[in-house]
Amino acid sequence: MKKWAPLAFPAGLFLILFVLLASSSAAGGWSESGVVRRLPYLLFSAALAMGYFFAQSRVLFMALLLAAVTGEMNYWFFVREDLPRGETVVFFSALYAPVLMALFYHLGERGVFNAHGVIRLGIVASGAAAIALLPLSSGLCLSVARTRLPPFQLVADWLPIPWSGLAFMVVGGTFLFARKPRESPLLGPTFAFTLLFALGMLAFRSTLWRPNQERAILLLFASGAGATLAWAVLETTWRNAYLDDLTELPGRRALKNHLARLGGNFALAVLDVDHFKKINDRYGHDTGDEALRYIASHLKKLAIGAAYRYGGEEFVIVAEGDDYDAVLAVLDALRLAIQEREFVARGVGRPRRRPTALPGLSDATAPRTDSAGGAAMRKTIRVTVSIGAARRDGRNPAPLDVLGAADRALYRAKKGGRNRVVGTR
Repeated sequence: MKKWAPLAFPAGLFLILFVLLASSSAAGGWSESGVVRRLPYLLFSAALAMGYFFAQSRVLFMALLLAAVTGEMNYWFFVREDLPRGETVVFFSALYAPVLMALFYHLGERGVFNAHGVIRLGIVASGAAAIALLPLSSGLCLSVARTRLPPFQLVADWLPIPWSGLAFMVVGGTFLFARKPRESPLLGPTFAFTLLFALGMLAFRSTLWRPNQERAILLLFASGAGATLAWAVLETTWRNAYLDDLTELPGRRALKNHLARLGGNFALAVLDVDHFKKINDRYGHDTGDEALRYIASHLKKLAIGAAYRYGGEEFVIVAEGDDYDAVLAVLDALRLAIQEREFVARGVGRPRRRPTALPGLSDATAPRTDSAGGAAMRKTIRVTVSIGAARRDGRNPAPLDVLGAADRALYRAKKGGRNRVVGTR
């Protein structure tokens, strides 16, 4: 649950906005405030600037996209009071906004001032211009926009969006939940919450709201979308700064912060992968990376404390509390678990599910069946670790002293034959 905690912000913001707007009879007058009228554009501008300065171009283009949608809806519905054109804006926005958001997310970061950036900017601008320059086809668009299929008639008053737009929203949101490798697992879901705010913005004429609230609904849900995009930049930036990209464990900077706030009794352990250079030399650096992720998968399950990637093939474990003997016992159990489970190097044709290892197999090839039913080969490697541990005491009162003592204990573990836990006393 802890890793999903950052999603509490957009989820909580949406819930607060929904309850506040549904329960307040004064919400209709909020749109008369200059602050409320400018708020979505200020938040979209903030998200745009943050996306640029923190190299999150996808956020930048999404902010431009939703700012354009907000501006056009506000103009046609409330400035010009042109209902048919406004409904045309809703129709097209419900179609192209989720598609472009899903597309930008899956295309990845490509920068702004280059060919990729110019193409994406052109896509956003052409979409906004097409809505503004469709006088001849607006009648046709309006007839399609007002069409309701039987399955949607029951919710047509709650979600006054064309059925095609709702379908695109669902499909686009689904693609945003498909995680991209080597990226924050929360980035896509955060963008999905942005799309949810956009849905609330497009459905500002829902019967859930009072008639005089329409403009406030549009502006405040648009503001929620802008705030969520800014939050996506903050979450991704924090993740890049504090989490190791390869293993998804907290990195050295996060360890430094943890050590700085340690108090009372605690123990530190330094774990090192045995013969890691040989793994890299014999099987390649990709297999070495897989071995580190394999070790990290064990460390994430530790109940005695927090694990960090210290650098290279070294990890540090921080265990707070008085029971040093229990810490040593858990560390030894960790060592045995890593030793006893054979690591299967991922390669071409390796199945997603780990095949059952053959008894007694070590650093060899073993048969398996590929997806086509034919024979294939797999590499299994026996990975072991050495661990040095130390606790805070009179000789080592400060965290860095304890870390140094644990590192010296690790050296003794390696000198003594590796694949063992050595703790100071």
